[in-house]
Amino acid sequence: MRIPLESLDRSEQEKIKKIGGRYIVVIDEEPCLTCGHKTRLVHLERTDGKQEIVRECLYCLTNHCHTAANRSAP
Repeated sequence: MRIPLESLDRSEQEKIKKIGGRYIVVIDEEPCLTCGHKTRLVHLERTDGKQEIVRECLYCLTNHCHTAANRSAP
């Protein structure tokens, strides 16, 4: 999921700017449409000169959905 920074309000933009070049793991309110997990990896990405927030499902990125720990996660 890509979210342009211009669509966020001022307080949310300040929180996002603190991320910098880091990757942050957050628990989202809505589950992933592919695997059903709520854990997301959030980072900033610049495309075409504009910054966007990228939220990717952590379990879909790792492709280790067959382990017991991944199956039992919320």
